[in-house]
Amino acid sequence: MTALERLNNFNLIKTNSPLVTEHIDVTPYNVPVIQGLCLLTLDGITPSIPFAENGKPRNIAPQAPDSFAQTGRAMLLQTHSEGSRIFPEIDTFIVGDPVNTHGTLNRNLLVGNARFRLGSVIDKRASWRNFDKRFVDYSAAKSATLAHRGIDISDLPEGRHRVVAEISYPGNPQEVVTTEVRSKRPIGCLAVSARQHRLFFLQAAAEGTTATVVDPDTLPSHNSCVHVDVLGINASDHRLRLRGRFFPPGLIAEQWGDCEYRLMLDDGQLLTSIELGLLDRPHESLPNTLRRAYFSDMNLEGIDISGLPRRRYLLYVVAFNASVLARTRPLGILDCSNKGTSLDAITQRQSEV
Repeated sequence: MTALERLNNFNLIKTNSPLVTEHIDVTPYNVPVIQGLCLLTLDGITPSIPFAENGKPRNIAPQAPDSFAQTGRAMLLQTHSEGSRIFPEIDTFIVGDPVNTHGTLNRNLLVGNARFRLGSVIDKRASWRNFDKRFVDYSAAKSATLAHRGIDISDLPEGRHRVVAEISYPGNPQEVVTTEVRSKRPIGCLAVSARQHRLFFLQAAAEGTTATVVDPDTLPSHNSCVHVDVLGINASDHRLRLRGRFFPPGLIAEQWGDCEYRLMLDDGQLLTSIELGLLDRPHESLPNTLRRAYFSDMNLEGIDISGLPRRRYLLYVVAFNASVLARTRPLGILDCSNKGTSLDAITQRQSEV
């Protein structure tokens, strides 16, 4: 550093802020400075700042409020599912009250009348995500399920359930703040309870989060917005091939990730869910918002059905995003018996695309 300071026009700008916890966090503070230096240089002006500092340092952590704060916040960051379990990650805290170590708060996630305990995750960027007027250390505000085991939704009753968070202090458990679980962006997540023959559909938005538990047999089956291009078992590797288009009303599928598709294998008692891939397939008769409403077996490699129990399965596809949950009409019957595997496609009226 001393050698660099001897150079003419050497400028050093130090960013000093508790919100800077990773290298990439420095960039937003200094883009205007770099632009200004470049513009001055283009005009033939050689700036000489030597040493400067930006950002607002934190010398003393803000004190916790004297009385128990009544404003809680729960922001869903992301979630995924594995079988009948969902794995939410949520920033959960009392506004203005530092939460910087494990055990600072007790947190529960309520899905209807069911209560699930949440644990804390150290994530320094939580302070940046939830910054409002002044710095508060929320580095332990991020919550996840205990031991990251997820939440098993198998025992939840059918119906639509409100999803909220309960927050309390370990030393004062009788005073509980209940707050809506919200999301800065729309999020949809689908879990499948195989033996209970149920779908668990989580929908999160800025207004709040709901979870709908439904038997897939009660969902309306669409026909006019379904077109199957490929459905069969490849003779060479005995893998199931499936490709087609499904665009139920209200579905947006313009960008990757706008929607997801699952193949359902339903034997009347057990429900098997298989994730499907997306293909970009524009069509002259469809708007651009449906160019990726096209499902396929993952990586076009076919679906391994060799491990399925020896039963007969009804096949259909489920589509979902943050606002839509829909299923196709039955597409075929897969018969896995001791004598071999066969597939009978169910031919019904299809759309023209």
